[in-house]
Amino acid sequence: GFVTINSVDVNNNNVTISTSTDADINSFNYKVLDSSNNDVTNKFTINKDNSNKKITLTTNNSFSGGYKLVIGYINLEQSVTFELVEIVNTNNSAIIINSNDSAILVSIENNPITLREFMNKIAVYNSTASLLDANNNPINDLTQNIKTNVKLKTNNTVYNISVLGDVNADGRISALDYIEIRKHIMGDIITDSGRLKAADMDKNSAISALDYIQIRKILMR
Repeated sequence: GFVTINSVDVNNNNVTISTSTDADINSFNYKVLDSSNNDVTNKFTINKDNSNKKITLTTNNSFSGGYKLVIGYINLEQSVTFELVEIVNTNNSAIIINSNDSAILVSIENNPITLREFMNKIAVYNSTASLLDANNNPINDLTQNIKTNVKLKTNNTVYNISVLGDVNADGRISALDYIEIRKHIMGDIITDSGRLKAADMDKNSAISALDYIQIRKILMR
């Protein structure tokens, strides 16, 4: 095709789409459709970075749900779908949505939050939302802490949750997580993708001494 979609990164209500194309992306036509195929382009600001072949959609509206960006070029079309989840940040617990790999990254630092508190931070437009455990069983007890590899299920997507620093998936940040990262660096590799994301404290897609240093700083507060 005239353009290849490499990745879609959703951070709150900002969507960055990385592409590969020989064409100038400023020459493309763009429109955004909601889940009912209504044209909602006017709700978004669309910025084109041709040097890096990136398209960024930004909205200041408080809404969420499934959307599709349609890219047109002459008589050709390419589309990419993404989901916006409305986020309310409290107690420094920032929730980041990445629809490219259906992952949610939760930062709790040294302030664990319960599953009920987590659910109260999210409002999903035109969809239901529920929580599943690591084995895909429904979670009914919302008094327990949110932890790595719990899943958020909406009508459109199942998001795997990683809690930054909760490497051993017990719902808290402790010396055990520090040890897990050190073991990984020394060769006892973490293979679970959710736990790997939890170990990547600086979010640079690599596990290093910088990550366990960040955990140590949290433990020393």
